[in-house]
Amino acid sequence: MGKKANYSTKDRQRWMELLEILIAQPRTIVQARTYKSAWRTNAQPVLLRCNDGKDYVVKGQNAGRQIINEQIVARLGLLLGAPVVEPQIVEISAEFIEIEKNLAHIPAGTAHGSLYLEDCFHTRDLIATDEPKNRSRLSLMALLYGWVYAGDQQFLFKNDPPRLIYSVDHGHFFPNGADWMVKDLVEIEDAQIDPYLLSNCNFTSLEVRQALDALAKIHEEEIIRVVAYPPEEWDITINERTMMIEYLITRKESLLKLR
Repeated sequence: MGKKANYSTKDRQRWMELLEILIAQPRTIVQARTYKSAWRTNAQPVLLRCNDGKDYVVKGQNAGRQIINEQIVARLGLLLGAPVVEPQIVEISAEFIEIEKNLAHIPAGTAHGSLYLEDCFHTRDLIATDEPKNRSRLSLMALLYGWVYAGDQQFLFKNDPPRLIYSVDHGHFFPNGADWMVKDLVEIEDAQIDPYLLSNCNFTSLEVRQALDALAKIHEEEIIRVVAYPPEEWDITINERTMMIEYLITRKESLLKLR
């Protein structure tokens, strides 16, 4: 059975006030400049070169809440030190879409971008779990997945040894995936280290404790900043953000009981 988080109206009001301040702050945004290729998956991501000279795998607002999930999970991963791919906000102008017909399915405005990593292969299977340079990466990933509640886990591996692992495609994370609503976050289950990674990686108690120590260092305000980061035009309300904060803080505390 799930259990309701034990936070007061005063806590939620404090989070909401800080959210309103943070949402109004400017974000780092890059501008899409060149279309390079596309993937024919459900979210229909495209590969774009942006004005910072980097290539990003971009999902537009046509992907719905997937892009909210992508931003939040990746930025939580950065806080934790997990091997997530760098997230970015990408601006796609109406003029660029009009010129580049391969972007006709993407609404103009901001989109989610993940830095494109070359010389990697994409898989849902785990390899190189015994590679020493992957051990801490895997334990932090397992903790991240347990914290947010992972769905449809997908990985990138470098083609060449030591085959470093990266976590990608977080659009279907959180309870009910890309269709989550407040009601999906209200009933809080005790979090656990991701069962799939736990059963396949044989983590030592030291590896688990070190990952939990990294989680313990993440402050409440840092979580609030992450939840505030998706742009308002992505259709996530202040109440939904507030409940996401409560969800994340509650599950963090649940995981830290494992230390």
